[in-house]
Amino acid sequence: MISYLNGTIMEKTPTSILLDVNGVGFYLHVSLNCSRNLGEVGHVVKALTYLHVREDILQLYGFFTDAERELFTHLISATGIGPKKALAILSGSTVDDLVSSIANENIEALMVLPGIGKKTAERLVVDLKDKVATSSVERGRGGIRAGTALGRTIVEEAVLALISLGYQQQVAIKSVQAIREAEPDIDLESLIKKALRKV
Repeated sequence: MISYLNGTIMEKTPTSILLDVNGVGFYLHVSLNCSRNLGEVGHVVKALTYLHVREDILQLYGFFTDAERELFTHLISATGIGPKKALAILSGSTVDDLVSSIANENIEALMVLPGIGKKTAERLVVDLKDKVATSSVERGRGGIRAGTALGRTIVEEAVLALISLGYQQQVAIKSVQAIREAEPDIDLESLIKKALRKV
């Protein structure tokens, strides 16, 4: 298993990083948290990784902290949660808040997260409460830093982020445009978070 990569960020979106490691490009799926914290294009960074293996595909996921990676592995072990949904959940909440909601059985807080209904929220609590209580995700968690879109408009960046998290293009466009029209000065991070709650 690939545990981490040291390399230069060549391309970046809110939910992906292209990392050049000694001339080899690694495409990492990341959460908004990781994207914000890893740095900008041209920076040399260390990205923690998780290799998701299926019969037909290998996908590499990147993380800024051990806590985020461990929480991701807990999430995908829960019933009905795949890697894309796990990244959407991590993008819609801080690690601190998510762990707290699971540990305290706060179903209402979990239901605010993208793609999480009451049954899934209850399943997350059942499947993960003991795991998060005894794991390192209780320590060393960091928040999401503000940032700006690179190259594309804020609406395009937000739509691409939603699509990469598994949402249909037309649904993503409609959600993002509605929020942008209501709040023309909104920043990219807030736009994506609000859109995740709306779709």
